[in-house]
Amino acid sequence: MTPHTRIQRLGLELHEIADRHWRVDDIGVSTSGAPGVRGYIRDLDGMYEVTRFGLPARRSYFRSLDAAVRDLAPSAR
Repeated sequence: MTPHTRIQRLGLELHEIADRHWRVDDIGVSTSGAPGVRGYIRDLDGMYEVTRFGLPARRSYFRSLDAAVRDLAPSAR
């Protein structure tokens, strides 16, 4: 993935914020110019940890980056 990747079909944008760390924004939320941050993804050497905003104690783990991104999609609530 590039440092800034738009995934239109899921309504998300990924922004690489550090090596193996991404911020995931909801494309449809940003009406004021500020990003609608849905959560963060961190690559843990082949496992992907998802921290979802709105559920502070919830962390999920996935075997692929695609699965981690899908977990943060608006329809995944």
